[in-house]
Amino acid sequence: MNPRDTRFDPDHFEAFIERSRAEIVRRPLSIDAHLREIIPAMYSAGYPVADIRPTYVEYLESLQHVYPGGDDVLYSMSFALMLGIEPGEREMLAAIAADDDFDQPFYAFLEDALDLEHPPLTGKKGAWRFFPTLQAIPDKEGKQDFIATYLKRSWYNSWRSEYWWGFHSRRPSRYFGYWAWEFGALVKAWGLDDSSFRGNRYYPADMAHYLDQN
Repeated sequence: MNPRDTRFDPDHFEAFIERSRAEIVRRPLSIDAHLREIIPAMYSAGYPVADIRPTYVEYLESLQHVYPGGDDVLYSMSFALMLGIEPGEREMLAAIAADDDFDQPFYAFLEDALDLEHPPLTGKKGAWRFFPTLQAIPDKEGKQDFIATYLKRSWYNSWRSEYWWGFHSRRPSRYFGYWAWEFGALVKAWGLDDSSFRGNRYYPADMAHYLDQN
């Protein structure tokens, strides 16, 4: 198996997945949080996307039993745009969207792209500062150029406040990979050409192109 994230070898990610699965058995109520990390670990290790998809469905199912957080809205909608929607999955996604009261225009955009109903927005800016700028660019080429630059210069540091930021150096055993799922989702939603940034280390190119081959 060829790793997509070359900071560590596949054995590192396999060990991470094994520990996380064991933790789910020990603490079943933590399943959603662990699956949210197992998916990127599988992708980092080099699993075929088709083999990751069942874990994504498992993640969706787990979100039916908890109140989804903001990350869950982002990840579930981004994965759905990249992986497609199979029978029975739309109902699970609709339930997550219906519970989305984070008032984030970016989340609403992802939900709209999937034709899902969500609570009405009352705010305009939200936490995703790049999104209004990107959305306002009128042509696809401009959007593509913006994403290429943002991934290269800003994406990783824009997540500095997240718990997992810097895990590759400060907590390597907890490292599961850094992936810009939201930009894969934007490529699908807008039908963008990602050739200028397909090789970026944070861009999940194989997942973004999964539906092209299936």
